[in-house]
Formats: sequence, C-alpha cells, structure tokens
Amino acid sequence: MKNIYPNILLSFFFKRFIFLSIILIGHNYSFSQTKSTVTITFLFNGKPVCGHDIILKDDEIVLGKGKTTNDGVLKIDSVLLKYTAVDIYGYKMSRTGSKKWSLIKLIELDDDNKATVNMEYYVKMVAKESKLSESLIITAWGVAESCN
Repeated sequence: MKNIYPNILLSFFFKRFIFLSIILIGHNYSFSQTKSTVTITFLFNGKPVCGHDIILKDDEIVLGKGKTTNDGVLKIDSVLLKYTAVDIYGYKMSRTGSKKWSLIKLIELDDDNKATVNMEYYVKMVAKESKLSESLIITAWGVAESCN
C-alpha cells in the first residue's frame, strides 16, 4: 500500500500558500518599501513634552516605540511607513499617576518623515469637543509636567 500522506500535506500547504498569496496581492501590500527614521518633536506652549513613552501605529500595526527626550524629541529608526499619517499613543508615569493620550489620524509626517506636534492645539480641540476643561486634559495627559 502506497503512503499518500506526504502528497496530502504537500497539497494542503500549496493551497494555503496560493490562498495567502491571493490575499496579499488583493490588499496591495508593497514589499519594496524602505525603512525610514521618524522624528517627531512634542511641545506644549513651546516647552518640550519629555519622558513620554510613545507608540506609533498604522491602525493596529505597531510601527515603532520610543521615549521623548528632555528636548521633547522622539526618534525611531527602521520604521516601515505605508502612509505619512500616523497614530500616536503617549503614556507617562509620574508622581501624580499615569498619564495617557492618543492622537489618531491627526499627525502627518513631512517628506523627511518629521513632524512637530504642538500639544496645546490638541488639548484645545479635545476640550472643545468633549466639553471638559483644558486644565483637566493637561493634567490627564501630563503634557505640562517638568522634565526632571
């Protein structure tokens, strides 16, 4: 009796490979994209927003992680960008507790993959839309805390 299991397994894997290839081609993924360095400066009223852990995402895909410096600069190497608009999630643990914020589809990188984020603009925008006070948002986000 001939052993047919290797042929069945080979057929199974070949069909899965073809299926996955069709899915990837259908979604128009590009595997020739180059990795870039992303540099974002975070400011609040002209002062650096420092010590925040930052996650850059494209929808649910994590593009990179880093921490803002004392100058408010985040620099992440080897980021594979599909679009120039990125989602940014910020977090900082301070002596007054954890601070969290997110900017979804609001930040557009320039041709050099750089951006300056003036947090006061987004504080005002969220305060207006949510009817919360700006001071409450500033405290919740931790954007005005000192760098030391």
